[in-house]
Parts: sequence; C-alpha cells; structure tokens
Amino acid sequence: MMKDSSLKAWLILAIGKRLLSVDALIHNLGSVAHGFPQEISFHFEGNIPGRLFCDSDGASIGLSVEPLTECDMQEYGAQVIASMSDDACFSNVINKTLSSAVLVKSSVEDRVVGVGFSFDCEERLFILNLGDEIFVYRSIPSDVVESEFLVFIAVEGED
Repeated sequence: MMKDSSLKAWLILAIGKRLLSVDALIHNLGSVAHGFPQEISFHFEGNIPGRLFCDSDGASIGLSVEPLTECDMQEYGAQVIASMSDDACFSNVINKTLSSAVLVKSSVEDRVVGVGFSFDCEERLFILNLGDEIFVYRSIPSDVVESEFLVFIAVEGED
C-alpha cells in the first residue's frame, strides 16, 4: 500500500501543473531501438519529476523521483535516455496542464498497474505495466480493460 500512496501523493502534486517534458529509457542494440520503453520520466513544472517503471513484483507500476540512468550492457546493447516529448503519444500533452489523474488497478493482479492522466486539452494518457512491460495508451483497449478487470481510482487531495 505504501507504493500506492506514493503514486497518489506524486499525482496530487502534479495536478494543476504543466507537463514540460517526457523522457524514456529505451533498449538500443547497435543504433536500433527495440521494444517498449523500460521506464518513462515525466517532468512537470515546479520541479516535480516522476519516473514510472515496472516494479519488482512484475505487475505493479513503480514510481521514483530519481532521474533516469543509462546502462551499457556490452554486447547486449545499452539502455539509453531518449526524449519522448515529440513522440505521437506525448506531443499533444507537452505544455498542457494536468487536470486530473487516476490510479489504474488490476482486479486480476490485485495491484495498481498504472496511472491515467487527463489534461486540460481534453487529451488522456495511460501508462500501464502489463506482463512486466510498459505500455502507453491514449485510450486503454477494451480487451485489456475486460481481461484485467481494470478499476479506475480517482486521485483527489485530502480535505
């Protein structure tokens, strides 16, 4: 539950702030990027960083405020930091204000597996850990919602 409360606290801090940039840790083999982002780092105004990743249990979404770190894996390639701000998934929300957020809980895993962001421009973005891989969606496919029995928990400040 501590992880969930940390995610909630970070999201509460970010609500009302503009998203300035998004970076990701990508696996490169040679000069070619492979697969999905390993980690995604969001930078909100007011120096509110947040790095989302697959947690060690293989199901939960993890959060850290530490910066992304590149890793040279020799013949297996490298994990490199790449700007995602111009990527199709993120470009519409850069410099937009986060208006609300949700925690995404899988009833199958009984864990918070992701977060959802809603921006003042009517754009939405979901970051999910599915099968120990990070997925980015503007809208979660219905088959994922149904197979994971996803529940969306509104993030609100304490009164």
